[in-house]
Amino acid sequence: GKPWTMDAIMALKMISDPQISPDGSKVAYVVRSVNFQRKGYDSQIWVVSTSGGTPEPLKSSHASDGRPRWSRKGNQLAFVSRRDGPSQIYVIAPPDGQPRKLSATATGVGDFKWSPDDSHIGYLAVDALSAEEKKRIQEGEDPIVANQGYRYSRLYQVSTSSGPEQRLTTSDRHVASFDWAPDGKKVVYSGQITPRSRDT
Repeated sequence: GKPWTMDAIMALKMISDPQISPDGSKVAYVVRSVNFQRKGYDSQIWVVSTSGGTPEPLKSSHASDGRPRWSRKGNQLAFVSRRDGPSQIYVIAPPDGQPRKLSATATGVGDFKWSPDDSHIGYLAVDALSAEEKKRIQEGEDPIVANQGYRYSRLYQVSTSSGPEQRLTTSDRHVASFDWAPDGKKVVYSGQITPRSRDT
C-alpha cells in the first residue's frame, strides 16, 4: 500500500455523534473533514439506513451543521448550524425536506432536547450583551469586575410548528443542564448561583 503522508492523514474524514432513530431504521451522524481552502473544518450531517444502502447528506447541508437529534416520533431531525450567524436550531424531515430555522438567540444555542410530544424543543442560551455593554466594548472600555456582570445560561422553549421562543427561567441562576418530565408539562434543571464552576 501507499505510505501515509501528512496530506493523506489530513484528508481522512471523521465520523462522530451517531443517533439512531426511535424505530431503529436510520442513523444520523456527523462527518467532519478538513477544508484546505479556508483552513478549517467542515461538519455535515449524513443519514443511512440501518439495513444498508448508500449514506446521504441532509438536503441543503452546510459546513457548520452538527448535533443531530431525532424527534420522539422519528419523522423529524433537529440539529444546530451556524449557517445564519450564531448556532441556531433547525428542523428537517429527512430525506427530502428543507431545514426550518426554529431559534433566534443572539448568543447561540447550547444543549437542546425535544419535548416528549415533539411539540417543543427546549434549549440553553447565554444572556446577550446589553446595548450599553456593546457600546462600552466598542469604545474600548471592557473592565472585568469580580462578582459582577455575569451572563447567565437560561432555559428556553420554542414551538416546533410556529411561534416565538419563550424563556422558562427568570431568576439569576446559571442553568447547567435540563430534561423534560415524561408528560412534557414540566422541565427539571440543575442550576448554580453564578457561571463559575466552583459556585455549584
